[in-house]
Amino acid sequence: TPLPEGDARFSDEILFMQPYPGLNYGLYDFTQKKPKAIAHRLFHSGTACVRKEPKSPYCLLQFAEKCLAEGIDIYACPTRERAQGERYVTANALLEGGLIPMENMGWEACITKLMLAYGSFTDPDARRAFLATTLAHEVVDLQRSHYGKHRRGR
Repeated sequence: TPLPEGDARFSDEILFMQPYPGLNYGLYDFTQKKPKAIAHRLFHSGTACVRKEPKSPYCLLQFAEKCLAEGIDIYACPTRERAQGERYVTANALLEGGLIPMENMGWEACITKLMLAYGSFTDPDARRAFLATTLAHEVVDLQRSHYGKHRRGR
């Protein structure tokens, strides 16, 4: 899906988050203003905290449930493992928990593409189609880039 002619805009209502040990999702309160979408970076292994505990402020899955209930799309970026057929159980849990994968691109490209998508499209179907389209070589060919070669010992 190409951009609407003459109407390409960037949204500044995309929140970028990065996991780290002890990230307290309870600090994010969207009662005053909420983002259109969240680009949530993952650890190098394609994971983040998924351990659900009652009232835990540290679980990305619980935070994602809250966001989805409030109508906030949440994207996992980058995700790479599906293309290789090897993914951690915790990475699967994140995707099964409603995070939308932005596969095979760097987090900077993910954020930029989300800003462009949410600024240029109001229709969710058109936005999804746009996000699935490669624009400017932002999607990396994992086979050609030899991603994961160091982990597999090849």
